[in-house]
Amino acid sequence: MCYDKAILVDPSFANSYLNMAAVILEKDQVIIDEMNSLGTYASENRRYDALNRNRQNMYRTALRYLENYLVFDPTNKRALTTLRNIKAALD
Repeated sequence: MCYDKAILVDPSFANSYLNMAAVILEKDQVIIDEMNSLGTYASENRRYDALNRNRQNMYRTALRYLENYLVFDPTNKRALTTLRNIKAALD
């Protein structure tokens, strides 16, 4: 991913962290839509659990990027709100 490369080249380039978090979280709605479309059969429950685990892992990954971004711009309200929502979802 080009944002990871940018971070390696210049770890102080804050927007790379924010953009990487955004790219990761882009997949969230697709996962939610699939989770919401599932029924209550055992196979669907297993699929739901797998999607939920993927979603939790996605959140943990995005969380690290957001935390790094907020070191550089701790007043970004959108990033702070997203971080708070991710932490709430993980707890």
